[in-house]
Amino acid sequence: MKIGTIADLHIDRHNKKTSDDYLEALVEIVKYKNLDILLIAGDISNHYQLTHQFITQLTKQLDIPVKFVPGNHDLWEVESMTTQDIWNNYKSMSQCLVGKPFIVNEEWAIIGHTGWYDYSFAAQRFSLDELQKGKHYGATWQDKERVSWGISDQNLSEIAAEQ
Repeated sequence: MKIGTIADLHIDRHNKKTSDDYLEALVEIVKYKNLDILLIAGDISNHYQLTHQFITQLTKQLDIPVKFVPGNHDLWEVESMTTQDIWNNYKSMSQCLVGKPFIVNEEWAIIGHTGWYDYSFAAQRFSLDELQKGKHYGATWQDKERVSWGISDQNLSEIAAEQ
């Protein structure tokens, strides 16, 4: 069995390539590699509708299971949707692994969860307060402005780990 895994496509970040270009390239490589399953480990785009559309189109063009876990960028809020709304939207998709393990065969299953960062790997020169603010030398950690779970990153990380 050949399982392909890819992450951090960021299909909306390139000035000269479109989401269709990424779709075409990924379909081509999956077929060339003769994969049996494709896993996408987050950060497909910065907008949930584009991520949703990309996964839907990819699934239609491939004759293999396509599964994904949303990354932090996939969860960035828009005016009309909260982080929780976007999360629920992804969880309703059959391709999303969150809360729905994919049974490969009698011996193997694939599970996935977005998880969240709890600062345990942060450089010691940063205090907990600095990390929670998400600002450093005038730069802002975009998740601090575009993702709002309503609880601390550490608590969210604990909840994710328990699932």
